[in-house]
Order: sequence, then C-alpha cells, then structure tokens
Amino acid sequence: MFWKTALPRDDLRPGSFGENLTVEELIKDQVAIGDELEIGTARLQVTQPRLPCFKLGLALGLPGFPKAFLESGSTGFYLRVLQEGTIQAGDPIHLIPSRGAARVTIAGFVEVYRTQQATRDQVARISSLTSLPETWKDWLAPKFPERVK
Repeated sequence: MFWKTALPRDDLRPGSFGENLTVEELIKDQVAIGDELEIGTARLQVTQPRLPCFKLGLALGLPGFPKAFLESGSTGFYLRVLQEGTIQAGDPIHLIPSRGAARVTIAGFVEVYRTQQATRDQVARISSLTSLPETWKDWLAPKFPERVK
C-alpha cells in the first residue's frame, strides 16, 4: 500500500518489486532480524533487509528508483524457511520475536546501511546476530573497523 501511494501508478501489483510475499501487517520498525513468522503451516525466519539494486529501477522503468526505495526505509526483508508449509492469501501472520539478547529491527539495520553510520553498540549487536548471513557481518568490518570486535 505504501508504494501505491508513493508511486501513483495503476500498474503496481503484488510482485511488481520482485517480492514473493506482499503483506500489510508487518511493520518495519517492529520486525527484527531473527524474528520468526508463522503463516499457514509454514514457519519462516527474518534474515536480512531487502536492499534495492539497479534491476528494480529497470523493471519499473525508473532508473533512479532504487535510491528512493532505500531512502524510504520500506524495503522489506528476506526470509529463511524453517518449516515448509502451505501459505494462502489472507492467512494470519504470527510474529514470534527473536530470543537473542540483541535485537536489530529491519528499519534500524537499513538506517545503518543507508547512512553508513553506527555506534559501537549497534555494530556489536548486528555482529552478534546468528541469523544474519556472514556476508553482512563481513560488510561491517571494513566500514566500522574500530567498532568491530
């Protein structure tokens, strides 16, 4: 719904941004890396934010769109399948917060990525996330060498 308002186009449909799931209930400031989602009979885990690349701009015919997409903070996120199952439109989504001590929301992570600024605590929390792919942890080290353990 956010992008239908921000981009007044009549050709935007679920999947227009390459997403597999389009939902309205999950709020970027509340969903964190490591959280789990139960949808239908499937169980999924949030692993990282979805960040735009040039292909999104090409697909929409808007070469500058990836920058606007990132600046909005409404980028979405990737999920790992923990338990295969069946999902249908309209299934309720149950958010199970991560159990780890560190909690990094998708919005918080995107802000660190977008601004290239982070506190020592933010870098430590992001680095400690077990569900975050190693490639993101590797990204932190050269960006914030004085802050990574």
